[in-house]
Amino acid sequence: TGLFQGGDAYQIDMENNAVAAATVDVFSFLTGRVAGLIVNASTNPPSIKYRDGTPSLYLNEMLVDAVAMQSVTVSDIAYIKIIKPPFFGGGSNGSAGAIAVYTKKGKNNNDAAFRGLDKKKLAGYTITREFYSPDYENNPSLKTERDIRTTLYWNPFVLLGPKNRTVLLHFFNNDFTQKFRIDIQGMNDEGKLICIQKVVP
Repeated sequence: TGLFQGGDAYQIDMENNAVAAATVDVFSFLTGRVAGLIVNASTNPPSIKYRDGTPSLYLNEMLVDAVAMQSVTVSDIAYIKIIKPPFFGGGSNGSAGAIAVYTKKGKNNNDAAFRGLDKKKLAGYTITREFYSPDYENNPSLKTERDIRTTLYWNPFVLLGPKNRTVLLHFFNNDFTQKFRIDIQGMNDEGKLICIQKVVP
């Protein structure tokens, strides 16, 4: 859900994986299975490197350390997602991607990460909305309806680097906007979050 949904990632269905049942822990299972992911499960704590950085670890979308992740019984795992860098939900470690492990329904190993702490469940929900952007150039018939969109362009994967410092973005305007508010959120090459807002005519 949320930041964990979609994106460029390796996805592994553990419930239908014959090899998983014979594996000691999740790190042993991942060893040699994902390009660029280097795992040393014999150290304490386990050492995980992904493309020269240390990825964030999430158990049921809760941030945990390597020891807590290693304690999860492999037979209780339903799904693993290895998110390629950058992962914008990982804070300063997001530049190295993330490993998200989901347990089977009714199985929850979050206790390993929070022993000795008070816990309380709060009711909540996440609403998933798909971004819509009409293509008037290839579908002129769409222009028959009034365009009242308030968000004109959204792209979560605009990557810049030494060889591509600028990027050209194309979008269609609505039927009433004359000034545009630009909201840029992301992360620099040092893993620091950035937020820029500007109104342009």
